Amino acid sequence: MMKPLSLLLCLFAALLPTSCRKVYEPVAAAPMQISFLVAADRSIAAGSGYSAGSDTPDENYIDPAQMQLFVFDRAGKFLFEITEPDSGLYLSAVSSDNRTSGVYRISAAVSEAYIEAFAAGVKIAVLANFPADVPPVALHAGEPLSALGDADRRRSVDMVRVVGGKPVGVMPEIGRFGIPMYGVGSFSGVELRRSEIVFLDGCVSLLRAVAKVEVKMPRTLPLPRTVYMRHALRTAWCTSRDVTVDTDVLWQGGSAVVVGDDGLPVVQYYEGVEQEMARLAENPDAGDLHIFNPRHNVFAGDTVDYLPFSVVPAADTVTYRLYLPEVMTDGSSGVAPYIELAFGDDDTGATADAVIRFSPYSDGEPTDGIIPVVRNCIYSYSVYDVAGRLFVQYTVCPWGERTADLPPFN
Repeated sequence: MMKPLSLLLCLFAALLPTSCRKVYEPVAAAPMQISFLVAADRSIAAGSGYSAGSDTPDENYIDPAQMQLFVFDRAGKFLFEITEPDSGLYLSAVSSDNRTSGVYRISAAVSEAYIEAFAAGVKIAVLANFPADVPPVALHAGEPLSALGDADRRRSVDMVRVVGGKPVGVMPEIGRFGIPMYGVGSFSGVELRRSEIVFLDGCVSLLRAVAKVEVKMPRTLPLPRTVYMRHALRTAWCTSRDVTVDTDVLWQGGSAVVVGDDGLPVVQYYEGVEQEMARLAENPDAGDLHIFNPRHNVFAGDTVDYLPFSVVPAADTVTYRLYLPEVMTDGSSGVAPYIELAFGDDDTGATADAVIRFSPYSDGEPTDGIIPVVRNCIYSYSVYDVAGRLFVQYTVCPWGERTADLPPFN
């Protein structure tokens, strides 16, 4: 029997502690400059129970040519966009493993017109890996940070490609395709000085626009001929709906300064993704997660009936992997994706030997409960055998480890 794993779903956004301090370095004949970190995962948090392994660096890849950076004042009103070449923008790696760690340092010139704004506090929003065919986001002076979450600015990206006449899920690949990400960070008390570089405290951590779904099977079991995702959404929103709060606060919970209905800054508390997922599981009508972009109205052509998983072989196990756009799983969005395992010769999806649903299980059967497919989460299912009966072991954070048994395979 396989030893149970303590945690098979974990947050992509977990970052190692980052030490950033304000340092002033004179730069000859240079204007005022700022420098700050932008980071995808450098490591899954210690103790999470999930090991990213050596086969996932592509998930951290950031394409410097596909980035947009926006600076807002403390109240979340748009000031300016950091662009090249007029702002002197340059992007460099923090370490030599930048292609796998996804940690970058952004440096840019700042106009004297924003000295007071930086002293009072600013928010910096980063959009990364928006595909070349996705139009860039345009903002006007004074627009609120929430505009990045408007439906017409979230931008959708197709996570499905057609190869040989069949749909194939898009896999991230360094140098070719990076998962769309966004992040927001706040910086306060920044003292700008002429001909100096100010290194901002903290960094902007990024959230990926899709969920990662895995099915793991030991080689000691008969392996399926195909693993399909049924009724999958093909497009994902690049930008989350609620982008007014720092990424870390939005994800982990806590208080944040946001813009109220009267246009004035107010303090608002966020539960965090884990707590909100638990609340939503108990009461599907309780509302949506702050970062969740459910497709309540599915567009024509926005679904794929049979989407095969990519196969990632290892010495003792085989992992079937897919990157899935966010979606509610109770059918309220018009789509209820689930996983099929087929062992026979029929690869058309007409028959399936086993089904894994995104639902809590009771006595081996899926319940009416809901497990939303949320961006920047890992959904990992391990299939194992007990006395000739196959089980699926899984954990959906934060509900703890669950085990569901499936009928014997044909």
